[in-house]
Amino acid sequence: MPTATNSPRFELPQSPEPRGRGGVSGLVFVLLLVLLVVNVLSLFVARGNNPLRAPLAESGLPAADKLKEVAIDLESKNLPSQAADTWESYLDLAPLSTFETGNIRYRIGKRRQEAGQYAEAFKQYALAEKLLADSTPDLAREIGLRRVECLRRLGQYADLAREVTQRATDSKEDLQGQQVVAEVDNQKITVVDFDRMLTSKVDMAVQSRMGLSPEEEDALRRRAHDQLADPKVRTQELQQMIATRLLADEARKHGLHRDEAFLNRLTEMADQVLAGTLLHEEVQKRGTVTDADVERYYKANSDRYADPAGTFIAHILCRDEDSAKGILERINNGESFGQLAKSESLDTETKANMGVIATPVPADGEFVPIFGNNAELHEKIRDAAAGDVLDQPYQSSRGWHLIKVMSHREKTEKPFDDVKDDVRRDTIAARQREVTDQFIQDLFKQHGVKLYPEAFSQKADTTGATEAEKMQDQEPS
Repeated sequence: MPTATNSPRFELPQSPEPRGRGGVSGLVFVLLLVLLVVNVLSLFVARGNNPLRAPLAESGLPAADKLKEVAIDLESKNLPSQAADTWESYLDLAPLSTFETGNIRYRIGKRRQEAGQYAEAFKQYALAEKLLADSTPDLAREIGLRRVECLRRLGQYADLAREVTQRATDSKEDLQGQQVVAEVDNQKITVVDFDRMLTSKVDMAVQSRMGLSPEEEDALRRRAHDQLADPKVRTQELQQMIATRLLADEARKHGLHRDEAFLNRLTEMADQVLAGTLLHEEVQKRGTVTDADVERYYKANSDRYADPAGTFIAHILCRDEDSAKGILERINNGESFGQLAKSESLDTETKANMGVIATPVPADGEFVPIFGNNAELHEKIRDAAAGDVLDQPYQSSRGWHLIKVMSHREKTEKPFDDVKDDVRRDTIAARQREVTDQFIQDLFKQHGVKLYPEAFSQKADTTGATEAEKMQDQEPS
């Protein structure tokens, strides 16, 4: 056990017994020194609980100037994210007015937006707008446009609609967003709360669709929010969300959330959501294509972007065979097929266009629009010359038809520039499928997955005999 002399000593060292007035003076000096230290520490605390900030504040102006130079240099080098970080450090040091701070916040917002950091950019624009107030109307309009663009980029179309409405009415507050749309157990749900839940639901639905480009995902979000803008649809969604929440709470009261079957199902659903989320992130990261990729895909799949050979036809739909034969006789006597289609056909979709059917008859196979597969009719149409009216009516499930061959079309390849957008979409989808397959194959290899599909084709042994027992039964006695 250690001795007392080896123990740490925290008490003040003892002075010798005071000798006259000198001892008293020494004690006063110590007390004054302690008070001085306390005052200095209090000063440091008042400056931000950090003693190092005091000397930094003394040299703050030159340090801020250097940060400003670095930030401008980073901007010129097209490094917007790094420039924004440096500007924020500059704000911590530079003694700026409210107006100057607002302009720097706006500048940081622009850099964040250029870097694709739209949520952070929106925050900076909001700060800049509050700081600048109405001092610069032109800049205020610019900030408003940039806020709208950030919301669009984030896919928050419900918030975007309110933002546009709010600015159109020159309202300083989102009064609509603050309105209460429901109360559940004395908890208020505002329009903003509802839109957040709705946006989350749309995002989940969009991310479950594989093979979509970012542009297609954005278009899908926009269409969904356009449909959900209808007050009746929004009311139905609100009722469904609340009903789901109440049913879930009631299920918990019954202890269903602890049920083994529920927990197993929840695990399976969690696996599916996690797998889908990971795949979505990997596909977006790896599934990019270049212009050269798109052109290569077009050359390898040019038949997909060609107009196939086929025949365009027109028809007159009649109630029965006799009326069809009567109209055919009028056509043979010189009356116009197109005019008779307008006046006599029972097909309201085609009669206005002189009976022309939009879908061509393909050159191969037996398919005929309206009739389905009909080998005899398909051959008659294929062999007829353009302008010929077939010499007899043909029956379908809709009635009896007189048919005129309008024109034959040879296979025609479309120029790349005419179908470039379609080719790019197909290229991205093909690339994303490729990335998905490769990613899963890599995981299979990493985890040593082995599949034995032949087991599915073997007959199940219902006798319960083991392989060893079967072999013994087969051995000669």
